[in-house]
Amino acid sequence: MFDEGLSWAIKRSFARYVSGLPDGRLHLSDGARAGRGDQLFFPPRGDGLGVNHLVFDGLVLFTGHMGLLAVPIERPRLQLATAEHSGQILTEHGGEQRPFATFDWRVEHASNGQALIGTQVRLTADATVLFAGIYPENEALEDFTVFTRLAMDG
Repeated sequence: MFDEGLSWAIKRSFARYVSGLPDGRLHLSDGARAGRGDQLFFPPRGDGLGVNHLVFDGLVLFTGHMGLLAVPIERPRLQLATAEHSGQILTEHGGEQRPFATFDWRVEHASNGQALIGTQVRLTADATVLFAGIYPENEALEDFTVFTRLAMDG
């Protein structure tokens, strides 16, 4: 048995950096929670699991440097291009969905559901401002897994 949702470590080196700051914190709210190991978990949003899109609730907020560092990952939405097995992750910023990362994907089947595995996850130009330009466009992020009981082609 598994929880349906998005399991993602986002960027391990960044999470380690924040946790090493004297005031570094990881805030989880709106349904986001710590998963296994260093994974962060975002639950599906209502009827947000569709054929070419997967929408999740939750806010993960990295903070530090006396408030100067604040990196939110809020309500991620995966848009899938099925023919190309590619996609993008959008996250909410200032009330609108903006591109955060691109990725390739595949589906793995199990007896109790399926897992969409996101690989080659790369930061978008729009998302570089969240990291104050420290990470450039196409910076490698961690792979992710979406667990679902929804039938997916892959």
